[in-house]
This record gives sequence, structure tokens and C-alpha cells, in this order.
Amino acid sequence: MGNYDFSLDLESVNTMSVINGWIKEGSRILEFGPANGRLTKYLKEEKDCRMTIVEIDGETGREASAFAEKAYLGEEGDIEKFKWTAETEPFDYIIFADVLEHLHCPDRVLKEASDLLKPEGEILVSVPNITHNSILIDLINDRFDYDETGLLDRTHVHFFSYDSFVKLCGANGVKIVDMVPVYSRVGDNEIKNTWRDVPAVLERELRKRAHGSVYQYVYRIRRAQSELPAYTKLPEGIAGEDRAPFEWKLYRRGEEDYSEEKCIRGFYHDGEEVNITLTLNDTEEVREVRLAPMAESGLIEVTCAEISTNDGTTALQPSLSSAAASCKRWFLFRETPLMTYALPRDTKEGSLHLTFRLLEYRLNGDTADNLSRILSEKSLETEDLRKVNADASEYIRRLEEKCKEADAQKEQLEKQKEQISEAKGYICHLEKDIRELKAAIEELQKKRRLF
Repeated sequence: MGNYDFSLDLESVNTMSVINGWIKEGSRILEFGPANGRLTKYLKEEKDCRMTIVEIDGETGREASAFAEKAYLGEEGDIEKFKWTAETEPFDYIIFADVLEHLHCPDRVLKEASDLLKPEGEILVSVPNITHNSILIDLINDRFDYDETGLLDRTHVHFFSYDSFVKLCGANGVKIVDMVPVYSRVGDNEIKNTWRDVPAVLERELRKRAHGSVYQYVYRIRRAQSELPAYTKLPEGIAGEDRAPFEWKLYRRGEEDYSEEKCIRGFYHDGEEVNITLTLNDTEEVREVRLAPMAESGLIEVTCAEISTNDGTTALQPSLSSAAASCKRWFLFRETPLMTYALPRDTKEGSLHLTFRLLEYRLNGDTADNLSRILSEKSLETEDLRKVNADASEYIRRLEEKCKEADAQKEQLEKQKEQISEAKGYICHLEKDIRELKAAIEELQKKRRLF
């Protein structure tokens, strides 16, 4: 089992970290297939456990034996020769980390091991999942290729599904009391295929499978008589993020260009409304953001793109897009979907809000062509409406200007009218004065004639 001499990783969710998390300090442990003793050493030195190991590879086994009270190595370490069944002191834990799939009689080994447990002792097992979607994709394409390591390790002689392992336990006097799945998405493991290797309709169905992205199962097993209830259902975690088939990414750019380090991401299902919020602050300048709503071609609906600050809310439109066609809030992508939004200048603090929904994914040529045509026609109709609205707005603007001019002329006429009225009054007053003057002159002329 030299192909599995990896370093011990207790930070991520993997078989070793899960198994280590279940083990209590000061326990007596029988470990099968320890390889070079990566876990053996940790349990001995960090948890003060008493270790007994069984390893068929004498060379790596000797490394591990430095941390064990007793070691069955080489021929004695051949699990299916059952030399280890001579142990008389019972164990708190028995570990089979990626071991049972290498055995010809895993059922007998499991049964014999259970006889070496303390009354409430546990067998800790990890096995690969033969029903992983990566394997099914290859089978659909008439491929079943063994590898040096992984799900189809060429030294595997038994394969397990979740259901078959539950039945194996039940038939050999033990029961599963807990289980943790270790995930690996299609394309992220040693089987080099992708979802593009199957039709989109089949991809959608495979993605719905609860077991589809489970790479390994890690089990806690006790004797059937244990008071702990049997665990025979998938944990709710499998139905969460790791089964969501689609991933979005939001990149931000300030003084530096876009990078994976400045990226937030999430997972979602088609038809599900995706809400993204990016909080902005003055510690980092953000000039624009780039949304990658999914990895493949498809049709999305963007229902919200806005930025909220103390000054209010501003709607955003894509400044750049890889969409082949778009109309209002609908965007059709034939290649890598990207949408860039430029933020208003001097935006220091606030929140960016984006909301979208994936309507169609991995469109075939005819469907994409029809949608593109429809969106283009709708876009043209929208442009025509915009032109009509623009012309109407311009006509209304001109009318409003003429109304303002008419109002100004009317006001001028009213003023002139008032001036004319005042002039008429002044003329009347002058005419009266003239009449009075004429009368006075006539009176003086009469008096002059008398003298």
C-alpha cells in the first residue's frame, strides 16, 4: 500500500481527519494498513494511544512500528492470514482506513475484527464510493480504466456503494452508528472527465443523485448489540452545498487586476434565485466587479444590480458582457459567461447587490440559436421603443420650451398692456390739463378785450 504514503492532513475533511476526530485520548487501537505510520505516529505522540499495527508492506511497516507496541509485518501483516486474531486484550478502536476494498474477504475480516472490540468499542472504516458520478460518466462512455490510486485503484478487489456497505455490516453482526462523506466533484479527482462528456439532460439527472459527489464514506461501526441506534440514512449535509451543481464567482478590481484571491463564490441550483452582496469599505478600493454566473453556456435573468450608499441606491448596467444576445434583464451566453459592472466614482462605503436566476444551462445549438434570435428581436423592439420614447421626449421638450416662450411673450404683452394703460391714463390727464389751460386762456382773452 505504498501508493498511499501521504502526509497527514488534519485540517480539511478527509478520511484521516474524520477518523482522528472520533478517537479519544489514551485508547488502545488496532490499525490495519498504516503504511508509513502517518496516523499511527500522531495517535501515539499526541493522544497517548497504545497502538498495534498490521501492515503487509514490511518496509513502510517498519517505519510505523516505531510508534506501536506491537506490529504484524510482512507475511504476518497479511490481513487475510488472520495472525492478528490472536490478540487477547480487546481494543477501543479498530481502524480500516481505505483497506477493506483491497481484501478478498472483507466480510470475514469485519466479523473477526468485531470480536476484538471492547463492549462499546468501535471499528472506524473508510471506503471509496463506486457510484461516484465520475465513474458513471466513464461507464456511459464505455470506459472503465484502473489507476494507481483513487476510486479505481488497480489493487481494489471489492467495490462498495453506500447501500452495499450497509448490507455488508448487517450481515456480519455490526451496525453503522455514524457516517461522514468526503466529497469530490466531477473533474476534481484522478478520473479526468467532465460534465461535457454526457448530454445536458443526463447531467441534470446525475447531479440530483445524493451519492454522486461522495468520493469516500467514513463510518463508525459498533457491534449489533450496542445501545447506539443504527445510522442507515445519508446525513443532511450531502443535500447541501456539495450537491448544488452550479458555482458563481464574483471578482473585484481596484488598483490591482482581477485574481482568484479577490474572489467570492457560492453554489446554487438551476431556477434558484441567487443573491450576492459585496460590502464596500474605505480599506480597499473597488472600481468594478466581474460576475461569472456559471461555467458553461446558458440563459440567465438578472433581476437586481445596484449599489447602495448613504446617498441612496443606484441601478447598475453591465459595462461589458460576453453575452451573445440580451434584452432588458435576460442574457444569453454561448461561451464563458462574464458580466462587468463599473462602480460609480468615489464609492468608498456601501453595498453592492446582485440577484440572478439560471433559466437554461448548456444549451444545444438549435435552442441557443432560437433564444438568440428571440432576444435579438426583442432587443430591436426595445430599441425601437426607446427611439420612439426618445423622439416623444424630444417633442415634449420642444413643446415645453415653446410654452415657456409663449408664457414669456404673454408676460411681456401683459406688461406692455399695463404700460399702454398707464400711458392712456397719462394722456387723459394731459388732455384734461390742456382743456383747463385752454379755458383759462380764453378767460384771459375776454378780460383783455374789456379793458
